Parts: sequence; C-alpha cells; structure tokens
Amino acid sequence: MLAYFLFRSLLSDINNITRVAFFRLKNISKLGRHPFRWPVALTLKGL
Repeated sequence: MLAYFLFRSLLSDINNITRVAFFRLKNISKLGRHPFRWPVALTLKGL
C-alpha cells in the first residue's frame, strides 16, 4: 500500500514537472521571435 502511494506521488510529480517544462518551452518559443526580450524574460523568470 505504501509503495502504491509513493508511486502515485512520483507520477504526479513527473506530471507536474512535464507540464511546467512544456509551459516554459511554449513561452520560450514565443520569445524566440523577439530576441531583445530574452534578457528581460530570463531575469523575470529567474531561470
């Protein structure tokens, strides 16, 4: 039972990380069309 809960939490963690990474990639690809925005965006996001 404990292993099941650990597995579930691991899956949700992976899911969240994937979602965040995908969201960031989408934002970065939008920024790619405006190169001068890169430094500002990176500073704001604190990557």
